Amino acid sequence: MKKIITLFLVVFLMICLCSCGKNSGDNDQTPEPEIHGTVQDFGRFSVMIPDGWAKADLGESQTGFTGVIVHGKAEDFMEAPQVSIMYFIPTEIVLSSRGFYEDTKTLDEFDAAGFHWESWSGTFQELFIVCAEGSGDAGSIAVSLQDFSSDASPMSLDDPEIKAIINSIVVEPTIESDWVSVDNGIATAVLPEVEGYQWECGIMMSGNDVEAEAEIVDGKLVITPLGGNGAFYQTADLKNEDGSLNMGTIKVDLGIKDGKVVALYDAVSEIYDEPKEIEGPDFEDNTDYEFLDGFYQGAWVDANNDLTMFIQRADPSEYIYLVTIQSADKNISGTAVIDVGGSMNYTEMSVDGNVVQTEGWFMIDGDMIIWGHDEGVGEFENATIFSKLG
Repeated sequence: MKKIITLFLVVFLMICLCSCGKNSGDNDQTPEPEIHGTVQDFGRFSVMIPDGWAKADLGESQTGFTGVIVHGKAEDFMEAPQVSIMYFIPTEIVLSSRGFYEDTKTLDEFDAAGFHWESWSGTFQELFIVCAEGSGDAGSIAVSLQDFSSDASPMSLDDPEIKAIINSIVVEPTIESDWVSVDNGIATAVLPEVEGYQWECGIMMSGNDVEAEAEIVDGKLVITPLGGNGAFYQTADLKNEDGSLNMGTIKVDLGIKDGKVVALYDAVSEIYDEPKEIEGPDFEDNTDYEFLDGFYQGAWVDANNDLTMFIQRADPSEYIYLVTIQSADKNISGTAVIDVGGSMNYTEMSVDGNVVQTEGWFMIDGDMIIWGHDEGVGEFENATIFSKLG
């Protein structure tokens, strides 16, 4: 799931304050100055870049879900006021990053660009930040303002150029796919063929009251809604006959309304260059699942209070969980299952809404969780220790 589990969320801003005065004889504010600029397409959203601002080059971290606008030249990235924009599709569960900042202060709520925004300010490692987190039918957006210049001054959401940027945001929650089609409210995904391997349905996740069933028929994944309204996604894995090797994976994110598929939010298909070995248990299953279910669920924090992890049951009939790890600049999310023997293992992970290839696991050590993973999930090191909150 994109989610909300990598990339890096850079935080940003600009330096002008909104000039609000009174007209003589009444209480009306002076009109907002007209802001000129150029609309820039970032992938899943577009935004107007005011004159005097530039799009930052994030290199390999640049995706269709993120964008950074620099006040000044693009090469002044990390040395100037910046605005960071991150978009999350409706299937993603997005948690506020406010808990990672100090001296936070609630700012005004407002409506703009088809989203309802909650805003706040705070500090992180002595840097001042202003955040606005918007939610709506098209998904969620996080906007961060921060000034990296030597003469940094407090940023404001009331600045006319900042207002113009936020008001100009236009998102595209849906995509077109040449291998996923929607007909009569049913989604059909054509699955790639690999000799010696067959597709199996994987994790199914839904929001609100959505119900659906998925089956693989004649090389196609068919998703049939049974009712409800909300977001839904289904995965499938390409395995060999005995299920010991995985040669690929797909994920289809959908919007469902009145028991019919009405939107395709995302479609990810990947065939691996080499098969990945799936290790099976070689001992008797005497795992106490009920104990582990109660142990894992809840909120956890690492020893440095830099990371907060939230674990919740995703499937009431199986020990499948949604795992979200938040830091000051990243949102890592994934689905996981309790394996035979008692550890919890990822079945999928995303970082800042982008799927990454990674192996992850959780192990119990007394009252702590040891979180380990391989390369590819950002700047976090292996074997992070978490303690349960509360």
